[in-house]
Amino acid sequence: MKKLALFLSFVILFATLIPTSSYGEPEYNKKLEEAIIKSKNLFNITDEYDKFNSNVSSFDGKTFFYLNWIDSSGKLGEINVNISSDGTIYSYNKFKPNYENKKSKLPSISKDEGLSIAMNAIKNINLKISESIIYNESQKPIDPNSSEYNYEFIRVQNAIPYFENYLYVSIDKNTGGLMSYYLNWDEEISFPDSKDMINLDKAIELYKEKIGLSLVYKTNYIDGIDKMYLVYTGLENNKGIDAKTGEVVSYDDYMGFTEEKGDMIFNEEGLSPDEGKAIKSISNLIPSEEAEKSARKVLNIDDEYKLSSINLYSYIKKKNEYAWTMSFQKGEEENSHYQYDVSLDAKTGDIISFYFTFPKEDTIKEYKSKDQIMKITEDYIKKMNPEIYNEVELYKNFEDKSGDNLIYCFNYIRKHNEAYIADDSISVYVDGKNGNIVGYNKNWHKGEIPQLVNKISIDEAYKKLFEDLGMEIKYVTANDSANSKKTDKIIKLCYCIKSDKPLNISVETGEFLDYNGRPFKEEKVARYRDIDNSYAKEKILVLAEHGIDLPGENFKPKDKINQREFLYLLAKSNSQNIDLEDENSDEKLYNYLIKTGVIKDEEKNPEKLVTKEESIKYIIRMLKYDKIADINGIYKDLFKDANEIDDKLKGYVSIAYGLNIISGSNGYLRPKLELSREDAVNMVYNYLFKN
Repeated sequence: MKKLALFLSFVILFATLIPTSSYGEPEYNKKLEEAIIKSKNLFNITDEYDKFNSNVSSFDGKTFFYLNWIDSSGKLGEINVNISSDGTIYSYNKFKPNYENKKSKLPSISKDEGLSIAMNAIKNINLKISESIIYNESQKPIDPNSSEYNYEFIRVQNAIPYFENYLYVSIDKNTGGLMSYYLNWDEEISFPDSKDMINLDKAIELYKEKIGLSLVYKTNYIDGIDKMYLVYTGLENNKGIDAKTGEVVSYDDYMGFTEEKGDMIFNEEGLSPDEGKAIKSISNLIPSEEAEKSARKVLNIDDEYKLSSINLYSYIKKKNEYAWTMSFQKGEEENSHYQYDVSLDAKTGDIISFYFTFPKEDTIKEYKSKDQIMKITEDYIKKMNPEIYNEVELYKNFEDKSGDNLIYCFNYIRKHNEAYIADDSISVYVDGKNGNIVGYNKNWHKGEIPQLVNKISIDEAYKKLFEDLGMEIKYVTANDSANSKKTDKIIKLCYCIKSDKPLNISVETGEFLDYNGRPFKEEKVARYRDIDNSYAKEKILVLAEHGIDLPGENFKPKDKINQREFLYLLAKSNSQNIDLEDENSDEKLYNYLIKTGVIKDEEKNPEKLVTKEESIKYIIRMLKYDKIADINGIYKDLFKDANEIDDKLKGYVSIAYGLNIISGSNGYLRPKLELSREDAVNMVYNYLFKN
C-alpha cells in the first residue's frame, strides 16, 4: 500500500500534464460521472468552482480518478479529490486562495471539538473505515503557525493496531471545515486471529534470548564534529517476537524513530575535476587521473569501459573527507550495457564502494552453494582490507532472487572490544551464478575509538527497557527476504518494542538518549503547578498547548523575566526547533534572532531584565514593522506617561497599541517597568493571536 500512496502522489503531481481523452470508453465515462457526483455531494462542491480537470490512471488492476475543481474568480481556491472506481476516497485537499491571510489566530474551536468534527467526516466519507480505526493522539504541542488541527488514525483488527494502514485528517481551527483527508489502506490483506498467543512475559524472555540488546558505539555529527557515545541497543530494531510461534520476525517499521546515518552521504555541491585539482595543494587529494587509474587497477576495469563521469564530493558529516565518484560504461544499446559505479577515497585511493550493473544472463543455470559464496566473500574482504579483517563480524545476510539472477549480500559490522560500532561496516554483494563480486561498500571511522566506560549492567539496561518503554502487540508486515519478490503481504501478529522513545540506553546513566547522544526529551505540553493565581493563567495554558513555554514544572509567574527567556518565548512562536535546555542554546537562540533582525548583536545581554518598551521593540521587529516604526515625527502620544518612552521607540509603541498587543492601564504604559513572566506571556499571546 505504501507504493500505492507514492503512486497516487505522482498522479497528483503530474495529472494536469496528461490529457483526459482516455475517457472515450463508455465504462470510463460512467465511472467518471459516478466519481464526480459522489465527490461533489460528499464535499459540498458547488458550481462556484467553475473550472474542472480530471485524469484517470490504473495501478495494480485498480482504476483511480484524479478530480480537480478551481474557482476562476479566485475567491474560493481549489479542491482536489482522488477516488477509485469503486467509490473509495483516497485523498481530498481543499486549498484556500493564495491571498487569504493564513497567519494563525486564536482558534475558534478546541482540538477536541476538531477531533469530533474529523470523526464525523470520516463516517460520512467511509463508514466501513471509520469502524476499523483508532485515534493515535499526538502528545506534541500544536503548531502555533498552522491554521489547522491534524489528526492521525491507525487501522485496528481484533482490537490490535496495524500501523502500516492509516488515515490523516486536518480540520480548520477557526471554521471547523475539512481541509484534507488522506487514506493509506490495503483491502487485500489477511490478518491472523488473536487466539493462542504467548503471553507478554514469555515474549520478553524470548526477546532477550533471540534478539537482545548489544553494546554499540554510535556517532553524532553536531556542528561538523563527530563524537562517539556508547549505548545498549539492538543491532536491528525492526525485529519482534511472533505472538503465535515465538520466532523472530523482521518487519517494516513505519512508526518508529528514524536514525540519520552518515554513510556515503555527500554534499549537494559537486566539484568538477578541475575544481578538485585546485584544492589538491591544501587537502592532499589525489588527482582525477590517478583516481581513475586506481579504480581500474583494483577492480580490473579494462579499456572497453569508458569513463562517463567523475566528480569530487565532500561528505556532509565527515569533516575534511572527500571522495571521487566515477562511472564506467560499456555498450550503448538499451538493456545491453555494463556499468561500474565507483566511489574512492580522495586522499588514500582506497575503494569505498562499487556497484556493477549487468544484463540478465541466461547461460549459467547452476548456482554456487552458500558456503562457496561465503568463502568468496571472506577472501575478498581479506584482499581489500587485510589490516582490519579481524575487526569485523558477520551479522546479517540475505538472498535477492529476481528471475534467473541470484545475488547474495553479506554485511559485516565492526567490533571493538565488546562493543559494535554502528556506522562501521563492510557489505559485499556476490553473483550466485558465477561467484563474481558485483557490489561492495565500506564505511569506517578513521579516528580513535574512545575507551569503553560501562557503568550500567545488561540486566539494568533490560530493566530500563521493559519498565520505561516496554513491548506492545501489533500486526506487522513481515520483511522476509525469501519472500521479497512476492506481491502478497505476509501479516503477522507480533510483540515489538514500543516506538515511543529511541532504543538507545546510555551505559553511563541508564537514561534513554536521542540520536545525537543527548538525553531524550519527549515533546509534550508543559503542565505547571503554580499558575492558579496568575491573571494570565489561561494565556499561559494556551501558549503551552502551542509549545510556547518555559522549562520546569513551575512557571513562577510573578518572577521578573530576563532577555534570554523573553526572546525564547518570542522565538518559539515562530520556530519550534529551539530549546533552552539544549547544549549551546544561548548561541543558537541569539544567532537565530540576530539573523531574523529581532535583536542586534550589541543588544545581546541574556541576564538583563526586560522592560516593557524593550519587549515591544522585539515584538515589532519580529513582525517586520521596525522600518515603519523607526520613522520619526509621525506618531502621536497615546499614554499619559509618553514622556518616559524612549524617543526611538515611540513608533514601536504606537504600532503595538494599534495591533492590540498592548493596552496600558488607566492611560499609563509604564514603559520602564521590568516585565514579570506572566506579563511577558500576556504580550506574546497578544502578538500571536490578536494582531
